[in-house]
Amino acid sequence: MDPVLLTRKEVVALAAAALAVPWAEPAGAARSRKRRVPSIHCLPPADRFAPAAVLADCSFAAWSPDGATLACTTPNGVELRPRAGGAPRGIAEPGFRLGSQPWHPSGGFLLLTGPAGGVGPAETAFAVRADGSGRTRLLEDLPGRSRAAAFSPDGARVALTYEDEFVQRMLIADFASGARPGIRGRRVLLPFDPRGEQSAARTMQGLAWYETRGFTPDGRGLVFASDRGSGMVNAGVYVLDLESGAIRHVTRDDGFAEGTALDPSGGTLYYGSTRAREPAFLTLITGPQVPPFLGFAAVPALHDTFVRGGWAPISNGDVLAADARTGLRARIVARREVVARAAGLGPPDTEHRVSVCSMSPDGRELAVAVAASGRSAVVIMRRGTSAAAVAPGPSPTPPGTTGLAGPAPLAGLAPSAPVLRTLEGRFGGALELSLSGTPHAGRFEAVFRDFTDDGVVAYTGRVMFETSGGNLTHEADLRRLRGSEAGEEDAGDRGYYRADIRIDGGGARGNMEGRSARSGAIRAEASGGAFVPQGRWTAGRRAPVGVAGAERCRRRRRRRTR
Repeated sequence: MDPVLLTRKEVVALAAAALAVPWAEPAGAARSRKRRVPSIHCLPPADRFAPAAVLADCSFAAWSPDGATLACTTPNGVELRPRAGGAPRGIAEPGFRLGSQPWHPSGGFLLLTGPAGGVGPAETAFAVRADGSGRTRLLEDLPGRSRAAAFSPDGARVALTYEDEFVQRMLIADFASGARPGIRGRRVLLPFDPRGEQSAARTMQGLAWYETRGFTPDGRGLVFASDRGSGMVNAGVYVLDLESGAIRHVTRDDGFAEGTALDPSGGTLYYGSTRAREPAFLTLITGPQVPPFLGFAAVPALHDTFVRGGWAPISNGDVLAADARTGLRARIVARREVVARAAGLGPPDTEHRVSVCSMSPDGRELAVAVAASGRSAVVIMRRGTSAAAVAPGPSPTPPGTTGLAGPAPLAGLAPSAPVLRTLEGRFGGALELSLSGTPHAGRFEAVFRDFTDDGVVAYTGRVMFETSGGNLTHEADLRRLRGSEAGEEDAGDRGYYRADIRIDGGGARGNMEGRSARSGAIRAEASGGAFVPQGRWTAGRRAPVGVAGAERCRRRRRRRTR
């Protein structure tokens, strides 16, 4: 046979085809090659926020429905600031602040909280026109304080929080626009009678702290914060289904959830949290999960008072995003150091309170409030992607609600006399409650006597709050007696909370200490008029860990193979 002669072009083509054929890899090499898994800290574009602007002297900001204006709470009162820049316009004097979702969808009205003036509560909720005219009290005939008012997405409803003496009640009502805007058809959500309720579990939930945070984008749910299920002062985020009345517990183990915002689709929740940091300051109380029978008094005393007076580094955390239904897939989308550096209120490695305010209508920008050293600013964080908005519908009235009658006194609602009760635990022990006054001027005490309502954890000891004229006295010596699901075996001396605190015109005095299996023992003592962490504990100043986005994204390099 004559030899086959190949041209140069054919030889090159055959060589290229041979190289393209996959070679069988030795079995040992195949087993040793690891599958490339992306780092959990390399977040997708939807979670990559960067500072875009700063609103100076602003402690809370909310976007207008068209996204062109931001309403801001400032030392000068409530101002409207153009997003593109320009001169602000005041609509309320100093002492007024914004509600949680303050804009009516028409852009013509806002909801504020401020001094009632004359005879009435120290502060109450108002509706006001966007030009500052037509200011109207929403609860003119009721004696208690009200706050955190929010419009439903269709503008037909208003939700707000009302202090019925010491009981925190969430209300929903119909909004009436016109020459004198106001509300009608008021209803009490989660009705509770502090005198007649026999269940210890429902009494604990009824006496917890509550605050309305706004409606879901479709209008069918109400977002609120409460310490009803996570331990006293450990305020988590919940959603109340306005059609069925069911309550969904969204965030857990986050300390105090500072602010909330939902993206326009309603699928992602943004909030401030200390989850990724070492134990935060309020973990002293939340670590042992003190039952929130006095939550209504504890949050104003140990969170709000400490924040206003700068008595301790509160909420020294980051901005987290999570699934709005389950609270899962939590990840850091804005580290505290990043927003602190942008705000320019002090060194970024020092204490900064970080709180989420609101999200722009197109879902591209997130307003984050930062406070440090008695000053505040709002940092606008921007991402490259948007979120599709859902179509809002009418907000239903949940079953089981009751009408809120007026004028005062509220028959069957307002606890106008001290409440003295003893409740039996379902699995043993007893709880003695002595409640008198309001969270701002009253005395509240809970005495636990081997009390257990779940058969897993029992408590013994005492917790007391006394407030008057801005002064605070807080005493506690509470121990956990039996093991918990956290794995505590010898819990007689492992789970406890102790406090001896005095705050008055002379500053802060005393100490507080808590211990649990998760956080160990942490302690703070008053020094220089404020509470200072002791030992190695720095109340959240260490680098974040344990949550996606806590570390820098380090993408693995592709290995070159022969």
